[in-house]
Order: sequence, then C-alpha cells, then structure tokens
Amino acid sequence: MSHSWLQRQRKQALLDLCGEAGLPQNDELLKDDLVALLETTLTQNPDRLSRVPAFEDYYGKRARTPGRPPKERESVFVPSGEDEIDVKSAVKPKARRATKVKQEQEEPDPISSPIAAASSSARKAIATVSSTVSSALSPSGQLVSRTPAPRPSTRRRSELPGPPSPSDVADVVEYESTKFASGVRDLYARSGITENIENLRELLSSVNAIQLSFLLLEAFALQRRVLPWRYMFDIPATGLTPSIAVFLPDLFVLLTGFYWSTTLLWSATSIFVPVLFAYFYNLTFRDVKRGNARVTVARYAADPFTYNIVKALATWLVYVKGVNFGFIDPEVADRVDLAVYGGSTAMLVGSAVGALAALYEAAQKKTVAA
Repeated sequence: MSHSWLQRQRKQALLDLCGEAGLPQNDELLKDDLVALLETTLTQNPDRLSRVPAFEDYYGKRARTPGRPPKERESVFVPSGEDEIDVKSAVKPKARRATKVKQEQEEPDPISSPIAAASSSARKAIATVSSTVSSALSPSGQLVSRTPAPRPSTRRRSELPGPPSPSDVADVVEYESTKFASGVRDLYARSGITENIENLRELLSSVNAIQLSFLLLEAFALQRRVLPWRYMFDIPATGLTPSIAVFLPDLFVLLTGFYWSTTLLWSATSIFVPVLFAYFYNLTFRDVKRGNARVTVARYAADPFTYNIVKALATWLVYVKGVNFGFIDPEVADRVDLAVYGGSTAMLVGSAVGALAALYEAAQKKTVAA
C-alpha cells in the first residue's frame, strides 16, 4: 500500500517529498528511481519520518502521534487450573493496528463414524484440487513472488508486467531530450564558434578591412585572367567516383612581360600611388596633450579617406579616360580593365565605399571625443 501511494504521486511531488525527507532533490532521476529511493529511506527511518506531516498518508495509522510515547502493555497472569479467559492489554497504542489472522476452525468433536471420516476426507481433497486448479488458471500461471524495490541506478520502468504507462514514456522522452540538448550545448561551447565569430566581426569592423576586401577581390580577378590554369592530368575513376581532371596554374607565365606589366599597372593605380599620397596628405593628425606638452599624433599612418580619393582619381584617368602619362601602354590598361570584375566601374564603386566608411568612422570618433 505504501509503495502504491508513492507510485501515484507526480514527479514534482516526489521531489518535494525528497526535500522533506532530507534527500537531495535530483531532477535528473526518473520517477521510478525517486519512488525506490523514498521507499528505502522511509522504511529505514520510520521513527524520525513518521512525525513529518507529509508522510502521514504513507505510514497511515501505524504512525504514532508526535510527542506522545507509546504505553507499555499490561498483561494479566493466569494461574494454571483456572478457566481460560481473554486477556487484553490495559492500554493500546493508537498507532498500532491489531492484525487479524484467520485461523482454520478445527472440528470440536472427533469423527465418530467411518462414513463421516470418509466424507470429511473427500471434502478436503476437493478443496485442495479446487485451489490447485484456480492457481493454475490464474493469468500469470504461477505465484508472483514479491521482488525488492529497484535501486536508483537501475532503469526499470515498472514493477508490473505489461507495456509502460504514458507517464513512464513521457519521463523517458524528457530525460533523453534533456541529455541530448545538454550534449549539443557542450559540443557547441567546446568548438569555440562563438569566440571565433566575435573575433572575425571585430576584425572586419574597420575601414582598413573594407579597403582590403575590395583589393583582394580585384587581385583575385586579375590573377585568374593573367595567370591561366592549364590541364595537367586526370585522377582515375573508381567504383564510387568518376575521373577528375586536374588543372594547375601555368607558372611559366611569371617569366613573361605580359604578366608583370599587367600586375604592376594595377598595383600602381590601386596600391602604391594612393598609399604614397595618403601618407603625406594625412588628415587624421590631431593634437594630444601629454603631461604639460601638446604633441601631434596621427590616427592612421596613411589616411584612408585620401587613399580612396586618389585611387578613384587614378582609376578614372588611366582606365576610363586613357591617360598614359607618357609611359603606360593603352593595351595593358585595357587588359586590366577587362580582367577586374566589373572593370573600372567596380573599382570606382569600391573607392567610393571606402571613402564613405572613412568619413563615417571620423564622424563617430569626433562625436565620442566631444
């Protein structure tokens, strides 16, 4: 009866009962584990826990009233030779229930005749056969022996045979889903994805990162055009994959003027000349007070705003207007214009974006300083 009372409780109620019994409230345990743990604790500590109001339904009338010790029974001595009388205890403890044991009534008188003896033996034999047949035709087919309560470490879902109850299935699903989610969170935390994303975001959130992105895009397109990739060999086919053709860059082009003339013209108009002007025409200089003296400090070694302005001007003059300054080959300029994705228009747009980013950053820093 006590075990069935615990089995009827919900999981949260069992956790609260664990707290009343002085046990740790482990939410990861299953309901059957909590029932087994409480059953063991309540069985081993009846004197202490029977006084707790939360366990009155568990102990029932067996629990004695707190603060009132049980009284000893007073027995009456019956001398031999006197008539047998029923002797009852003078005082009975309220927490004890008298267990009634049904005893078989013996026949008061001995069997007086052989016929009566035969009929009595027949009745006993029929009763024995009936009890045997009834036990054989029971659903289980055998006597069910009571097994001890499962330990908390075991994963028995029910003490009774048959399919698990919906509450047991829900507990199993909840336990497995919680375990899976915890494993995913631990794997994500150990991978360091969040830290790498934050570092990449901080690295790209600058004017220099924007300018470098446009330059890398232009350089990649130019190298794909002036450094062609040649077919070298095939990877043989297997039972799972087809044959794969392998292409590698033709490095012999590096020994020709075709490659260096195109690369140096783009480098001059997009990197060297703009950086040279940005270094000398630096608008990021500002006065900083250090101690009692004021010194001039540049935020950037090369002004990003000046760099983008000079790059846009050089691109417009060389690739759009065809100004050769006396030493630029128009054919090489056309080759650069065709190699870059979007041509000179894309290079002008990149310079405009870089200039706007430099102005936006300067405005933000000016506002913060004010």
